[in-house]
Amino acid sequence: GDSAAFYGDTEDQVLMIALVEDRKGIENIDEIVSVPELDVLLVGPGDLSLDMGLAGKKGAPEVAAAVRHAEQRAKLAGKATMRLVNTPDEARQAADEGVNLIWTTIRHLMGSANGPWLKSIPARSEAAAAAD
Repeated sequence: GDSAAFYGDTEDQVLMIALVEDRKGIENIDEIVSVPELDVLLVGPGDLSLDMGLAGKKGAPEVAAAVRHAEQRAKLAGKATMRLVNTPDEARQAADEGVNLIWTTIRHLMGSANGPWLKSIPARSEAAAAAD
């Protein structure tokens, strides 16, 4: 096919996502979401918690409030929001809160799907281990 046409079409279909991971980004959220070319806002709660002095506590009330504040400002600016989730419950919560795009990792997706199955496999008996 026509590679020039393909790449031209591709350029028109690029999704621009802003990733905010610190307090400075939260403080400047209105400026960030006012960028005309921006399509989606994603706040990184893990890095944000670290920057807020709450390392590893991405679910802390202060972090959650900052994430929701940024998402609300994005919505008011007409931008979509994206949230990183690790569990089905987090995905449901994000959807209930009006988040437009849900993102997870293959590790979390496969862990959620396979966890119950793997737990159902009984441990190897001592007799079987001794037979080796």
